[in-house]
Parts: sequence; structure tokens; C-alpha cells
Amino acid sequence: MRILVTGSTGFVGRRLVERLADEGHDVLILLREDGVAPDSRAEILHAPHDLARLRYQEDWPEGLDIVIHLAALNPERGDAAMDDAVALKRANAEGTAAVARVAARMGARRFVFASTANVHAMNGDKPIIEDDRPQPMDPYAASKLEAERRLRAELEETGTDFTILRLPAIYGPGGRGAIAKLERLAATRLPLPLRSAHNRRSVLAVDNAVEAMIEVMDHPMAAGRTFLLADSEPVTMAELVAGMRAARGRKPGLVPLPVPLLRFLARITGRKDMADRLFAAFVVDTSKIRLRTGWRPRLTTQEALALYGRQEDTEA
Repeated sequence: MRILVTGSTGFVGRRLVERLADEGHDVLILLREDGVAPDSRAEILHAPHDLARLRYQEDWPEGLDIVIHLAALNPERGDAAMDDAVALKRANAEGTAAVARVAARMGARRFVFASTANVHAMNGDKPIIEDDRPQPMDPYAASKLEAERRLRAELEETGTDFTILRLPAIYGPGGRGAIAKLERLAATRLPLPLRSAHNRRSVLAVDNAVEAMIEVMDHPMAAGRTFLLADSEPVTMAELVAGMRAARGRKPGLVPLPVPLLRFLARITGRKDMADRLFAAFVVDTSKIRLRTGWRPRLTTQEALALYGRQEDTEA
């Protein structure tokens, strides 16, 4: 199949492009002015830095089958851009609408959109399902929810259908965000005060994410659907750290410290928002995609952590 990938230079995009090319697909990538192609086997289509300005070019190849849209503005927590609702809406909602118009113009059969599970509010230990009323957790999540709406509107009267994937925190080599920060802490020999943190969180190995995208891009039961994704079982922070350190042949190195005390320390050091997220439960129910498509995460979280730990050792 001829597949167009946006966000190909990102953490997930690089892995996806490599996998699609390995499987023999004809891969096209939208590459911005300052971008570097992640794989020499991919054909480059040049795009503006502001994706909302994207327009179809007459010299672009015909016969496109699938678009997988990963490109997004997703600032690190603590970055001032995280609160810039205007910039986030421009990049994520208007950018998605522009890519959707191009996809329809190029005759794509399906548009796979990487959204975020954070369009849902934390719900304690009760698993979140796709039909729960959206309550975006921050301006980034709000911009992705708006992108979902714009995508549906743009494709409503075209021959292009869509599949929306709401992703939790993704981890793996080259990752970023909260799990990457936890990985850096786990790489030290410092004892970490997380043994008492029993809140469960859904996470997603990058290879499981890539395989889900490939599964839904041509599955008839994925048309017009929105799916939540995650590894098989939610994990605690203690289990994540233990798995990360086990991959390095080390003991967990966790010490008990009451969570209320950890929250207090976070509050007085200006990290209350981070602690609120870190010590809250966030579990998603993935039964819908399993029932509709048969997709199952190939790697458990512990298997993925061990695999990625070996990969990092090899690269080092």
C-alpha cells in the first residue's frame, strides 16, 4: 500500500516508518523545511513548518491509500508553550484539518489519527471507555479533542474514512515525557521513594502503538471508530521503576515514603500539578479495539521494558 505518514521524525513516527518500509509498503512522509528524513526508503513530500498552511501540490504522486497523522505540537510539561492554547489549536486542530483535506484530495481510503487518552479526565480506579464524556486535562488535550472534531467534519462528505486512536503515555527508546523522566531517574543508583505509590496507570509500549496503527489502517471494523489503546495491564510507578532497573540487572532500589508527604514536598517545591498527575490513577479500557479488530498488545509492559533496556545497552 502507499501510505503517507506525518510526524515521521518523532519518537513514534521513526519507528512506524521503519516498520512500514520493512513490510514492503510504499511510504511517503511529509517533511518540514528543517526536517531530516528518518529512513532513506521513504519518499519525501515537502510541507510548511506551519502544517495548517498545507496545501495539495499537483506534482505529488497519485494513488494514496492511507494517511497516518502523528504530527503534533506537544510541549514538555513545564514549557510555557503547554499553556499556549492558540498555538496548540493552530498546530493540532487546524493542522489536522489541513492534512485531512489533502488526504481526501489525494484519494486516501483511510485517515488514522493519533489523539490522546487525556481527552478524558482521571476516573480513579474505574477504567475509562471511549463513550465517557470528554473532559480534556490540559490545553494540549483540548486541542487534540478539537482536532478529532475537525477531522470528522472535513471527511464527512468525502470518500476517506477515519480511525482515531487515543493514546496514553508511550514509552521506549528515544521517548519523552513523564516516563522518559522516570527512566532517567531509574538509570541512576539513587533510592527512589516510590514503593508506597500504588496508583495504577495505563501506558503503551512504542512497538505496541505501531502495531495497533498498522492493524487499524486497513481493518474494515475500524472505519469511523475511536479506540483507546494501552498495554495489557496498568502498572504502578514502583513496577515501572523495578522493570527499568531489572533490565539493567539491578534491584528496584525503592523505599517507602507516604504519598501525602510526597505530595506535600511537591507542593512546596512548585511541582503540585506534576504530583497530582503522578500519584493519580489513570486506567483505560481497551476492550473495544480488541473486540472490533482482534488487536492485542504483543509485548507486556515488563517484556517491553526488558527489550528496550537491552536495545539501549546495545546502542551504548
